[in-house]
Amino acid sequence: MAAILESWDLTVPDVPPRARFYPLEPIGIGTPLVEGLTSYLLRLAEAHGVPVGALTDELRRCAATSLPSSGLKICTCPYRLLAYSVNGVEESAVKWVYVLGEATLREDLNHLTLLAFQDFLCSLSLFGNKSLDKQSELG
Repeated sequence: MAAILESWDLTVPDVPPRARFYPLEPIGIGTPLVEGLTSYLLRLAEAHGVPVGALTDELRRCAATSLPSSGLKICTCPYRLLAYSVNGVEESAVKWVYVLGEATLREDLNHLTLLAFQDFLCSLSLFGNKSLDKQSELG
């Protein structure tokens, strides 16, 4: 009599997408104390044990392949200058939210910026520049 052997299912299982960086939970979404995108970047760098500059450099490399249009690039300025545009309402904030969302597989990072108020805020007066304010005081 022939023995019945166990059959194996050899179909390749669906593998869920993998995040390049930890998908940290943003702090305070839905509250007045929500963190900014720059704060999220700092926490992400700390979670990975790298300087924030190294993290933003890696995100810039990711942006080269992940932004929808090859003509779009994210800001290449140093982190301290980047903080002004990342939390705001400009195209730079949109790009950083997109690139960080792709790298962390998070879809709620737009809440860490002022993008929801894009139609109501003027980006020119959104963030003060102390050096420009001092120059205007001096005449």
